[in-house]
Amino acid sequence: MIRALLGAGVMTLALAACSPAADEADAPAAEPSADAPTPDAIQLRVVRIGMDGPDLDACGSYGMAIGEDTPVYSAPGDEGSQVDRIGQQQPVFMCENANGYTGIVYPAPDDEPDCGTASPVASVQDYDGPCHSGWVRDDTIELLAG
Repeated sequence: MIRALLGAGVMTLALAACSPAADEADAPAAEPSADAPTPDAIQLRVVRIGMDGPDLDACGSYGMAIGEDTPVYSAPGDEGSQVDRIGQQQPVFMCENANGYTGIVYPAPDDEPDCGTASPVASVQDYDGPCHSGWVRDDTIELLAG
């Protein structure tokens, strides 16, 4: 009988040691660290240029949108949110591919198509030129050159 009581007492102490104290259970959840990615950071992937090396154009291909209202996303695949739409036959510079999407650079509809991507760049880098950029599904653009 003493053994049974001692065993139950040890088990009770072991369980109590694993349970949070009342003041710990009521404490607010810890704040995310400053280094933790935010949802906005996860859903953005800047289009990179120079993927074909320093001797070729910054964006290796040129094409156009084939849909009437092609959505442009902030990142390739399911992680991106829609940021723009481009019309049918909108010219685009095709810079990189990922997950069935193409990273494009494109001028505003009434602007000249000089986006600074038709010349080589020294190394792979994020596009930060005068035009818009984003990601479109591969099947929404037609390759014209490159």
